Amino acid sequence: MRKRNSLLMIAASLFLISGCGNLEKEVKPIRDTQAANQTVTTGRVDHGVYQGILTEGTYQTSTIRGITASGSSSGFNQRNFETGLLQFSKEIFPTDLYYFHEGQVLDEETVTKWLGRESKENPEGLNASDPKQPLIFQQIIEYDFFKEEGRTLGGLSFGLAFTRYDESGEVQEQISQDVLMRQIKKTVNAILSRLRKTPQFEKIPIMIGIFEQANKKDINGGRYIYKAVSKDGEQAVDVFDEVNEAYVTLPVLSGQTNIATEEGINKVFQTFQSSLQTAFPKVVGVTGKVHFIEREIETIVINLDSKYFSQTEIDSLTQFVGKQIESLFEDIQGTVEVQIQSVTTPQAYVGRKAGTKEVISYQFR
Repeated sequence: MRKRNSLLMIAASLFLISGCGNLEKEVKPIRDTQAANQTVTTGRVDHGVYQGILTEGTYQTSTIRGITASGSSSGFNQRNFETGLLQFSKEIFPTDLYYFHEGQVLDEETVTKWLGRESKENPEGLNASDPKQPLIFQQIIEYDFFKEEGRTLGGLSFGLAFTRYDESGEVQEQISQDVLMRQIKKTVNAILSRLRKTPQFEKIPIMIGIFEQANKKDINGGRYIYKAVSKDGEQAVDVFDEVNEAYVTLPVLSGQTNIATEEGINKVFQTFQSSLQTAFPKVVGVTGKVHFIEREIETIVINLDSKYFSQTEIDSLTQFVGKQIESLFEDIQGTVEVQIQSVTTPQAYVGRKAGTKEVISYQFR
């Protein structure tokens, strides 16, 4: 499978948009004669994860990752932006039917133009032409999905990030819902219209996720607020499906109320924290982050800062954490992960996958 004559030339089979003046002229068509008989992939050990396509034996990254209209992006926003789109993509492009490839359709030049202001010099810009208006449309990510043994492009997913905050002045101002929605609809429909003009994208399903960035100081990060799927050549989206998504940091500060306190997970976390630090007082920090979709827990990631260093100490701490997951988090259907680390190095991982009861652990030696 690793021989050169068996490698799939994905780079030649994907469309590369080098600009925005005329998409049809700038897109390179797929040539069937360039496709090999077998696709080389990463393989997988988890059927809930896509097999990634390797091009000439190498994993290809996207050239547009990290490009933003404002030139900066919160790491908390970025992680939620990427993982959320992948989660929603699995609903349209199941992992057992599609191979995954980092986005190769849009290139850096194209995305930079689209994120810019509309002007005579940049007619493809999707942000407001008035320099006094904020740059609401902030970022794009793209995922490509292949079917039929990786030789046919089966669909695309795009995450479009928007900000609700105008941070250009000394005082941060919030952008109204009406202004935000006008920008969202304008952006989505313009992108769909441009893509659909290219024959190879004319009919394939295109999934769109609308992400609302959080304030740069918000450690919870942003969230998806809408999603939609364009099928059968639709060049516009009239109705978006609302996404009820939330990220919450644990423990919740005293006196605050949010979905974590309402659903009882904050109380469970505090019990875990208290039990752990009573048994292992040299665990000096216990924090977590919980991800909700439709008020159901998708994942809980807990970080422990440990001052235990010997092998027996770490063994005992890992076993204790595992038993706590079994008992305290038994009724939670989502994934639970606990990452144990010292000041300088990771020490151990303990976790339980969504929908299972088996707790797994391993230590970094």
